[in-house]
Amino acid sequence: MSVYTLFCRTYQGIFRIVSPLLPWREPQLLEGPGSLGQLPALLRRLAIGKVLIVTDQGIARLGLMDGLLENLRNEGIGHFIYDGTVPNPTVDNIETALGHYHRENCQAILAFGGGSPMDCAKAVGARVARPGKSIASMKGVLRVLHRLPPLIAVPTTAGTGSEATLAAVVSNPDTHEKYPVNDHSLIPHYAVLDPELTVKLPGHITATTGMDALTHAVEAFIGQSNTSQTERDAIEATRLVMENLGRVYRDPGDLAGRGKLLRAAYLAGKAFTRAYIGYVHAMAHTLGGFYGIPHGLANAVILPHVLEYYGQAAEKRLARLARDSGTVDAALDDRTAAAAFIAIIKAMNEELGIPTALEGIQDADIPLMVKRALAEANPLYPVPVILGKADLLRLFDIVRGKRSESETGKADRTGKKIVHGESMRYLEIDLTSRSSRVYTASEADLRDYIGGKGLGLKFIYDRLGSKLGQIDPLGPDNILAFMMGTFIGTGAPCSGRFAGITRSPLTGLMVASSCGGPFGMACKTAGWDGVLVSGKASGPTVLRLDENGVTFEDAGGLWGMETGAVQASLVSKPGQGALVIGPAGENGVLYAVIRSGNRFLGRGGMGTVMGAKNLKAIVAVGQTHRIRPVAQETFARLNTQAKKMITRNAFVKSYKAYGTNYSVNPGVDSGYAPVRNFRDRTDERCRALSGEVMAERYQTSHAVCSPCSVLCG
Repeated sequence: MSVYTLFCRTYQGIFRIVSPLLPWREPQLLEGPGSLGQLPALLRRLAIGKVLIVTDQGIARLGLMDGLLENLRNEGIGHFIYDGTVPNPTVDNIETALGHYHRENCQAILAFGGGSPMDCAKAVGARVARPGKSIASMKGVLRVLHRLPPLIAVPTTAGTGSEATLAAVVSNPDTHEKYPVNDHSLIPHYAVLDPELTVKLPGHITATTGMDALTHAVEAFIGQSNTSQTERDAIEATRLVMENLGRVYRDPGDLAGRGKLLRAAYLAGKAFTRAYIGYVHAMAHTLGGFYGIPHGLANAVILPHVLEYYGQAAEKRLARLARDSGTVDAALDDRTAAAAFIAIIKAMNEELGIPTALEGIQDADIPLMVKRALAEANPLYPVPVILGKADLLRLFDIVRGKRSESETGKADRTGKKIVHGESMRYLEIDLTSRSSRVYTASEADLRDYIGGKGLGLKFIYDRLGSKLGQIDPLGPDNILAFMMGTFIGTGAPCSGRFAGITRSPLTGLMVASSCGGPFGMACKTAGWDGVLVSGKASGPTVLRLDENGVTFEDAGGLWGMETGAVQASLVSKPGQGALVIGPAGENGVLYAVIRSGNRFLGRGGMGTVMGAKNLKAIVAVGQTHRIRPVAQETFARLNTQAKKMITRNAFVKSYKAYGTNYSVNPGVDSGYAPVRNFRDRTDERCRALSGEVMAERYQTSHAVCSPCSVLCG
């Protein structure tokens, strides 16, 4: 865990500890068809003589308030209507409405409409409670801390859940900033959930606000600050949206369905006001501030992309939400359930006419949007995984329908696509189902698990969890991970190595082995930072990888052949590299190796695992991508220094003369030249295998890894 991640998690942990001590409350509800008619009598009982109604011009034109206004007059309650609220309400909206509140001597504030009027009304209440503080100075958490005048929320959309939350979101058009004010005093005192008010909603508003409610429930549930109550609320909200949104979209007059959607929005609001939200909302708020994109639409588009990006970090919680809400079959495993849930969200968006990407996002705006989204989310939001700048850059590109340069790359003059640093793309292959999927790693994983071995082990554990210690190393559940080195393709010295990671059939433990063969360079320059193989093929199989994915080929004619002959038949062009096994791996010899060129993954019986999967070879077809360091000038300077240090090193000079076996004698001298699978520290007989003895006995030549300044092969 990085220092920054630790800071964020500590910050969130403190909030979890303090949270039960805070003044949480729920609004008193008036609920059901016609419940709005009960509100004037309630105001009379509260001895309120005049109320400021905060709404927008669209609501005013629809006449949705006509019955309410008549009943207010009948009860002798005065009112003043402020209908100037705009989508993503501004500081000017708030100050104008505040002026009306004071001039008209109002005693209560009634928000009538969707999320924007409610945000505006809450912010007006905050300014009434704290007249000496600007809205900007109340940005963030617990900056109000004073009791508001009676605040009544009447939602006319089933989405924002603002009638249950402590948040008001405010925009500043001058700076394109959109930020939340979070304080328990902003939770409305009363809320009216009357489905009759939502019947006349246009279809696209019904759709995007419904997906807004779903986003609240999902982000609350998959975060790390839930209580048993927030979990119940999020699950029920998810169930109600999944069961009713499509139905109401197709039949706008379905009053029962609309009532259930209002209930879902309220419950989701309750859930996320305690359990918080995540990067979906941080990005949506930023897009709203810059371009005025309606909040529900932004959430709906962003949600499936962020859930896919979280990957394994959110899989377990997402799967539980999917099963417990009845969205997917309760018998599905976590991975399948989570993937099915995301697929259902995408299908819902398509049915509801919601696009897969948002247009109009400008390149020049993205750096500042990333900065503001991160400032909102970190360290407060208890998200499944802490993301960084590179993650948000990539996500904004995905959301606008443009795959990031690190994923697809701009072509150089030779037509090769450029990858800056790492593509962060990993190909997961299931031999049993002959299927594959692309997994995009998070920046946090790459930062916390440097190098192929650690990251590969982390990926395997993410997928197998507690089952890892029980699986049969030679069974289909075992995963073979081949992870490319961080510097492969950059030209850095000694950078051509990749790692294999799996559960060893020889020891039953996790094992990692590194190799300098050509497969690493080929895989990396095909656009893949790693490959994870699970399952078992029905017969001998060759996997062929290129920039577009994987194809499955019959290997019956290769079964039984030695590795050299197999490589010669499969690798015919520059830029290709293979992983192959021989008869030992096919026949279950527990220490069988995997060969790539003239190099081997030699530890732990990896070749045996590959053979047990009926996998004869993996061929990577590279040279479609060019790897460039992000900070090229710094890299070039350090690269030159490193090469000089390596070539001047006395030990390296001996390696060049005698190969890797030069280390045998120093190992025996120091008492560390492990033998018999590390059961013994050393053995004097090892000296007969030293580089010096080999050089006297045999005529040798170099067979080196590329690129390498050591030449130890």
